[in-house]
Amino acid sequence: DESIAIREPMALANFVAVVKRCGASAGLQAAGSRLGNIADLERLGLDYLKIEAALVQSCAEPDVQTLLRGVCKLGHSLGCSMIAEGVQTDTDLALLQDIGFDAVTGPGVGTGKAISGQD
Repeated sequence: DESIAIREPMALANFVAVVKRCGASAGLQAAGSRLGNIADLERLGLDYLKIEAALVQSCAEPDVQTLLRGVCKLGHSLGCSMIAEGVQTDTDLALLQDIGFDAVTGPGVGTGKAISGQD
């Protein structure tokens, strides 16, 4: 998760490289407002970022929307798919789509549901 990437970015980069050589993808879960604290984030080679449920569940708040838009823009600029964790309602799903998320997980919409409606 994000805290490991902050503490051990080089170890994570090495792990990601090994995982990718095996044909798998790698990403961070429970990522959020501390992404800026990860040294050389752009060099980790991550495929996806799962944004923590605490932020996602507050997506109706304007300040949180601004943060989530910035995080999505950052992730997309790094070539990462952006996934919102813990989505509970279709209303939030629509808002998260507008913000820029590629997929969601959560009890209200089904685990791994793509925003486009494809599974």
